[in-house]
Amino acid sequence: MNFKSIQVVFLDSMKTSASLMVLVGFANLFGYILITEQIPQSISSEILGFTDNKYVVLLLINLLLIIVGTFMETVAALLILFPILLKVALAVDVDPVHFAVIAVLNLIIGLTTPPVGVCLFVASSIGKISIGEVSKAGLPFLLVSFVVLILVTLFPWFSLALPNMFID
Repeated sequence: MNFKSIQVVFLDSMKTSASLMVLVGFANLFGYILITEQIPQSISSEILGFTDNKYVVLLLINLLLIIVGTFMETVAALLILFPILLKVALAVDVDPVHFAVIAVLNLIIGLTTPPVGVCLFVASSIGKISIGEVSKAGLPFLLVSFVVLILVTLFPWFSLALPNMFID
């Protein structure tokens, strides 16, 4: 690589990083609003007030986490929502390891869910194509991810088999 091509690479990297940092900044602002308005606590009390059916609660948590994962950075979402939603999951007898796998899987799916999934912006920037093209190309993978999420949610064995081999 010559000096000119290194300059182009650095400039391109700076543009990509800047656009991602704007998204992360808005995600942190969103997290701040969630915390100050005590939205996670009210959502958890609403979920438990709505039903005590384990599968309905997990479905509602899945929906919430996918939506949050689409708009918010994953680590921040886990730090803000996981402790509160874990209490909800434990209240309906969901294994903590099973719930952790469900939560992380939801947030990973949120990273690739249009219109704001952060990974879509990264792929778009790297591939120099539109978000729409990336979303369309990723749709089959997103559908498979939803199938895996459903299987993991409904059948705890998928997420607990390996840990149980080492714990028992």
